[in-house]
Amino acid sequence: MEVNHAGIARSSRAMDDEGCFLLLRTKVPYEVQALDAALPPDEGDSPANGGWFRTKRGWVLLLEGFASERDPFVADLVARMQAAGIEGTLTGASSAGEPAWCKEIPWEMQLAAVIGFRPQTGRPLFGGGWLGGPEQEPAVAQAGAHWLAGAAQTASYLGPHYFATWSRPADAARLTVRGGSGLSEAFDEQRREARAMKARTPGILELSARAADYPWRDTVGALRAALVGLPLAEVSFAMVTHRDWVGLSDRGPKDGELYVGPVFQYHPELWAQFIPEPCGIQVLTNTHIGAAHDLSGWLTTRLDDNHVLVEARDLEPWYAVPRRGYTVKVRDEPWFKDPGPGYTAIPDEVLSPARRDFGDMLLTPQRARDLGLDVKPDFRTHTIPAV
Repeated sequence: MEVNHAGIARSSRAMDDEGCFLLLRTKVPYEVQALDAALPPDEGDSPANGGWFRTKRGWVLLLEGFASERDPFVADLVARMQAAGIEGTLTGASSAGEPAWCKEIPWEMQLAAVIGFRPQTGRPLFGGGWLGGPEQEPAVAQAGAHWLAGAAQTASYLGPHYFATWSRPADAARLTVRGGSGLSEAFDEQRREARAMKARTPGILELSARAADYPWRDTVGALRAALVGLPLAEVSFAMVTHRDWVGLSDRGPKDGELYVGPVFQYHPELWAQFIPEPCGIQVLTNTHIGAAHDLSGWLTTRLDDNHVLVEARDLEPWYAVPRRGYTVKVRDEPWFKDPGPGYTAIPDEVLSPARRDFGDMLLTPQRARDLGLDVKPDFRTHTIPAV
């Protein structure tokens, strides 16, 4: 058994030296049972998380822990594999990237579910880690893993130093959520679909898909199912949209009176009361519903004691046309980038009536001023207040 210690160390550095992905390359095919049988016994403190799983580049094993725990485990593992007659090269998992076919799919083909989770009172707004606290992480990771597994049984996990490597969806999702900010992707070549889960500060889970030929009904249906299957007790709001979290939390046009993204981003304690804009599909709380002006023209489905699925009766105007993550063109801002000829906005005859229907649940600039939220918080001292 040849061991590439430099490759293992490289994989460890990509995970801030808190773990690594081992990659086993063999010329002779082995059954996973034979590889797992050669693992050192787990007495409750093993750095191995699960067993070996197959990727296109070889067998991969996730280790967690520091070098002081990893190195003795690797030495023992190598000895056990040699004793079992397993031959090959053991190294760190190499970088994983999007397949060539995926790079040809334009980004305006993407649709996303943006989900805001209930924050933990007293935590710093941008203090690192998942804002809902460690007790919430497993449920969030499970939702992300289920989404990724709908495309493939292996996922590309992007580590903190922008080093992507192959993993199982469950491991990729857990690592993505653990830091409060991260990315994992899965690729279905047969359907020409790429799925992603992103954990975003503060407390946002984003599930997205982009596919060739833009099968919007299938994608919207899958995202809707993902929303309905969420751990709703932890959810403040959720929506299916063309705009990702970066787009939703953008400040919109200069001096505009429609969008107030940064204020919404800075106050997750208010997510269960307000949303930034209507969408064709969203999950809202009773507080949201109570602030609406008129939802009689929408389909509403009670999901639990506190959550309602609100859907447009006709989804085609909302999702049938591929769009970039812009709602309003802004040309008087130096940072604005012209979205180009592929840009199309949701028609005003669709969006304006929806805004009237949703009424006081929309966090507009004027409503933010009335609530005293128009002052940017001091991130050095700001913590999540109780509502």
